[in-house]
Amino acid sequence: MTRFDALIVGAALDLPAVGRLTLGVSTCQGGPMNQEEAASLNTLAWSATLRWLTGCAIGEVLGMIIGTALGWGNVATVALAVVLAFFFGYALTVRPLLISGRKLRRAAKLVLAAFPVNRSLIVRRKGHAVVHTHH
Repeated sequence: MTRFDALIVGAALDLPAVGRLTLGVSTCQGGPMNQEEAASLNTLAWSATLRWLTGCAIGEVLGMIIGTALGWGNVATVALAVVLAFFFGYALTVRPLLISGRKLRRAAKLVLAAFPVNRSLIVRRKGHAVVHTHH
């Protein structure tokens, strides 16, 4: 994660500037990340990915069912499926943040901040974008 990425996520989390610059390579307190913290981060990333993909799958299938049931054409049905995929993907990703007590506005900022960070990794051919080049 670059300093730019850390600043984006740090701003969404309302972290102090020092925490923003160290995010991703150490804890927000500035110390080195130990194995337990790294394992926790991996678990969190895995959980968030599963929630996103599950929400996308629900939205896609539901969109196809609704579009087909209403007799819509292919373009309209696929458009509905894409919209519902994003809706359910974000909904399932935001849900645990709301349950943990965060307000909707702050939870939405956090989830949306993850998007530019992920996008910047894809642009630089890092993160999961590396895997996609092998498909």
